[in-house]
Amino acid sequence: MPQACNRGVDTVVAGANGAVKDTFVEKGNALCVGFARTLEAAPKLRNNDIVTYVNQNAALMDKLVVDLRALPVPPGDEATVADMLATTTNLIGSLRQMGPAAAAGDLKRIKAIEKEVDAMEPAVNEKFGAYGLKVCGSPE
Repeated sequence: MPQACNRGVDTVVAGANGAVKDTFVEKGNALCVGFARTLEAAPKLRNNDIVTYVNQNAALMDKLVVDLRALPVPPGDEATVADMLATTTNLIGSLRQMGPAAAAGDLKRIKAIEKEVDAMEPAVNEKFGAYGLKVCGSPE
């Protein structure tokens, strides 16, 4: 194939990949807005019921990850998106450990998990923000 045709095909493919990424970011940000609204509307911690609170928040985060995984990923961005979602899944896993620690009354373990989660959140936010998911990438 002549080189001019290759450049034309490359331009079309690059444009299509950009459209897929734009769609992922647009739909991903909409999912993040929905997640933030649901999280904000969820019942707040009552009577130190950390187990219910943690399970509720972890379930909402799990749903967000599942919903984001359902979006078409731009070719070439698979590893970046997979890493972003794996980092989030790791944070959810750490967060879920807080429930059993609270049920056992293990304040030392709760504090350790809290510290671990607090250390992971900036990396999760950075990865979301760097990919264009500014709502999920917000440290708020």
